[in-house]
Amino acid sequence: MTKKAIRWAVIVLALIGLSSVAAAQTFTFTTTSSDQTQIGMAPGTGPGGSTWTSEGTVTFADGTVDTTTASCLSMSQPPNDTIFAMHGLCDGSGAMGGWTSIMGCNPMNDDSGRMTCVGGLYGTSGELEGRSGGFNLVIQVGDGGAQGTGQWYD
Repeated sequence: MTKKAIRWAVIVLALIGLSSVAAAQTFTFTTTSSDQTQIGMAPGTGPGGSTWTSEGTVTFADGTVDTTTASCLSMSQPPNDTIFAMHGLCDGSGAMGGWTSIMGCNPMNDDSGRMTCVGGLYGTSGELEGRSGGFNLVIQVGDGGAQGTGQWYD
């Protein structure tokens, strides 16, 4: 292989690498949620679950803003049974398309007034279809608000 061919091969490989990095999309988000509907939780017992809907604003690193809606459910876990105190699922959509998120959460303080979560994203339609991603968020229990960061990958 000639020096010129090697140089072009290196340039092409570098451009391919840069295009993959550029394709990842980082974002921040805030949400507000409806009141939760409790399911199967008698006073003093557990585990139990809840459902709710949310509206959110997603801001991507390039400045693009998307408004989203989601339907979610969560279920508490038996004490000392898993790494997470609660597992959750959401199906949502916005201008970029639809997604499903799966998350695990733990309380950040004794009264469970604030929870922190980590999760995965799976694109189901539109520009997001077939893509995956990850996120973390903090939920302020009681006021229906959450904020976090994430990233979509190809």
